[in-house]
Formats: sequence, structure tokens, C-alpha cells
Amino acid sequence: MAFAVLGGLLACTDSKRLSVVIQGVGEVLGALPRLVVILVVARLVPRDQRSLVPIAVTWALLSAPGAMDEAASVAGRLGGARFVEALRAHGFSKTRVFLYHVVFLNLRPVVVRQALEVFAQVVFLEIALSYLTSAAYLESFTHPDSSHSWAEILFLGYQSLPPVGIESMHALALGMGLIGLVLASSAAAVWAVRAR
Repeated sequence: MAFAVLGGLLACTDSKRLSVVIQGVGEVLGALPRLVVILVVARLVPRDQRSLVPIAVTWALLSAPGAMDEAASVAGRLGGARFVEALRAHGFSKTRVFLYHVVFLNLRPVVVRQALEVFAQVVFLEIALSYLTSAAYLESFTHPDSSHSWAEILFLGYQSLPPVGIESMHALALGMGLIGLVLASSAAAVWAVRAR
């Protein structure tokens, strides 16, 4: 969310130098292979301090260029710096113009949708990494050994499918239901903040 807001606000200023720096950093981040970077970060975290936070922050940082570009294009369609100047000419303060008119009224749908997309991606990334480590009986990348993941529910549930056929279909239904809940809640929040 913060990076999308930053991208939108930069499009409403006349700061060409800062835009070039941000664009260069975005190009570098966008060129990195995300999953490889995530696995490197996961391996660098000491085993007794494993959590989802470093992986989630890294994924959000790698996703930032796309969010910033979309927010900047929305702000550009508003008129960018001309939009800000017009509102300032009507006597509004810079704080009100940038935070209320630009971010809250115009960038809100993009910012929230980008944030929720990254949130859902991090949830699925955690499930995928935990499932792979559970299936291979390895130590977890995303949480300490004392905690558990949704992937364990899915791992148990997939054993109900042929050829194994263990009676654990309820675990599969629960795991898929939790995934559906994440997607449904994200879609509902995006619908709630849509532009009106």
C-alpha cells in the first residue's frame, strides 16, 4: 500500500529526478526472479527466528514496482501536477489535496487492490513453501518448528486422493475452504473500496 501511494503521489509532483531514481530502482526490483530471491531470504533467516515476516516484506518489495506504476498511471489520468495545482488554486492545503483528494478519493481502489493482491500472494506463497517442506519432511522456511501451517491441512487432505486413499477428505475440504475464504474476503474488500 505504501509503495502504491508513493507512486501515485510522485506522479502528482514535478520531481523529475526523484521519478527517475524510483523508476531505476523499480526496473532493478522488477528484473529480479521473485521466487529465487524469496528462497534466498528464507535460507538466510536463522532457524530459531524463522517467520513469515521477512518473506512477506521481501515479496511486497518485489511487487512494489507494479503497484507504483499502476497508481502513477491513475494519478496521471487525473492530470497529475495540474490536478494538484487546480485544487491548490481553490484554497485547499497540500495535506488535504494529497491525502484526501489524491490518495483517498482517487487512488484508494488501486492501493487497496494492490495490497490485497500481495496479501493473497503471500498467503499462497506460505502455503506452497510449507507444503513443499512438509512433503519432503524438511524444516519449514516460513515458521518455527513449534507452529503449524495451513499446508499441513492440505498435505493431510491430499492423502485422501488416489492412490493413497486415506480417509481425510474433511481436511482437504477445510484447507480449500480456507483458501476460498482468503480469496472471497480479498474480493469483498476490493469491491467495498471501489470508485463510486
